[in-house]
Amino acid sequence: MNDKNEKCKMLNQEIMSCLPAMAYAKEHLEEIIESAYQNCVRKVYSTGEVESVSLINHRVIGGYKRGRVLKSIPEDSDYCETGYDSSGRPLYCKSVNIYKTEMTSFWFDFDGDTYVMEMELRTLTKLYRKVRTPRITKYRFDAKGRVLFYANIDAPNFQPDDYSHFGRAIANVYEYPDDETQPIICYFYDYVTHLDENGNTKNPEDTQYYETLYEITSDLKTITEYRHDGEGGWKLSRQIVSGTKKSAKPKAAPDSAEKFAAWLDRELEQDIPLSGGIYFDLFSPTEDGFGIYFSVTEDFDPDDDDWACNVSYCSDNMFMVNTNGAMEWDAAIKTAAKLIRGYLKTGLHRDVLRRYDGIGTAFSDGDIDYICIK
Repeated sequence: MNDKNEKCKMLNQEIMSCLPAMAYAKEHLEEIIESAYQNCVRKVYSTGEVESVSLINHRVIGGYKRGRVLKSIPEDSDYCETGYDSSGRPLYCKSVNIYKTEMTSFWFDFDGDTYVMEMELRTLTKLYRKVRTPRITKYRFDAKGRVLFYANIDAPNFQPDDYSHFGRAIANVYEYPDDETQPIICYFYDYVTHLDENGNTKNPEDTQYYETLYEITSDLKTITEYRHDGEGGWKLSRQIVSGTKKSAKPKAAPDSAEKFAAWLDRELEQDIPLSGGIYFDLFSPTEDGFGIYFSVTEDFDPDDDDWACNVSYCSDNMFMVNTNGAMEWDAAIKTAAKLIRGYLKTGLHRDVLRRYDGIGTAFSDGDIDYICIK
């Protein structure tokens, strides 16, 4: 599909296909909500939202992310509650601000696809009476459970006297090769179309349309981005997440080890549990660096990464590792591990740290790097 008109037509069909799903959600609202809460077997409280199944949305352009896991519901800060069923599938994701206004996304199936729809608790007595926005997220999977189509879609919200609304799709379409050692290809579309007075889209020439191609290695660790050159070809843009770069790699500031030691000294001087495991939760890299949270877990099991979610203590303050540019995730993990190992050798309270069953660090959605295991 090299023709822009054909691609816009395809994306417009995806947008319009969400309207019946939205109508279904409104008609079966109470049923969807009741089913989500009845089938929930595990709740996770966090500072973020449940992560997206889309590699591109999650790792490159943002999207849903679990964030730092909390021990319990905080009384004076924003938080998120995510409910999962027995198979680990998310059922709902509730974001609550300090004013106790709830915005909840519920998962439901319709016509062979999986959808997530945002709803809002308007009052304590009228449960989700009004849809907060016309935004809906659509998923499509293959027989192996791999995502084939993922889109955040602002479906049109028609009003009798207002036709200013528009449909927008930020969509990812994946192509999986038969040879699983070969890269996965993902086409990313950012598509906006305005509607006429009859609720129909205008001509494709009147749309905003952006296209990017991502080549994802089979181990899912390296994503190479290409931008469409407007002439039927692709131009290399950047490499994301991991992989080798010829340019100078971002490094931690020279005084990072000293500042990290002082920060961890203060954390280990708090009234913290003295058994279980230690987990250093890493916060997404930015152009300025990345963050580290310190937490004590109730138990430690290197064969079960969920031990990092069983938090009995979390630091209130995040330590920021300043860098001269955005680090890739692998580099950030290695930098954090180096800081922790350095503290275990020379830190003021290294003996306190060594009494735990094990120490690990990771981003909240990644594999744990184990610093030490008793």
